[in-house]
This record gives sequence, structure tokens and C-alpha cells, in this order.
Amino acid sequence: MSVCLVKTVFLADLVTAVFMVTVVFAVTVVFAVAVVFAVAVFVPVRFMSVGFVVEARRRARAGGAIDELTAAQPLAAGVHAGTIAAIVTLRIQYWTLW
Repeated sequence: MSVCLVKTVFLADLVTAVFMVTVVFAVTVVFAVAVVFAVAVFVPVRFMSVGFVVEARRRARAGGAIDELTAAQPLAAGVHAGTIAAIVTLRIQYWTLW
């Protein structure tokens, strides 16, 4: 094998390795951002929905009226926000990988 061919193969392997490391790094960053985004969206919405249901039950026991539809609105908003977050995350992953 000639020296030129060895250098070419080494260079091709080096470029491939750098590309693979870059892709792995990009995917890792995308997943990290997705996790942070999911926690930032889901955790507050989950606590809001639980707090709202607890407040609805407290008012119902106290004789005040708050209907179930009103009590379920924060939960529905959380599901909607979760769906949007999933779609955005998948789009970012698609753009990153392709």
C-alpha cells in the first residue's frame, strides 16, 4: 500500500470520526434541551392542575361551587402543552439529524 493511499484512508477515517462525534454531541444537546423543556413545562402544569383539583374539592366540601370542567382546565392545558413540546422536540431532532 502506498503512503498516499494510507494518508487518504486515515484522513477519511478522521473525517468520519469527527462527523460521528459531532452528530452524537448534537443529539445529546437536543435531548438535554428536550428534558429541560419538558421539566419546565410539565412540572409547573402538573402542580397547578393538582392544586386546582384540591382547591375544587375544598370549595365543594365548603359548599362553594366549582364545576369539574373548570377544575380540569389546567390539566387539559398541560396535556396540550405536552403535545406541543413533543412535536417541537421531534422537529428539532429531525432538523439536527437531517
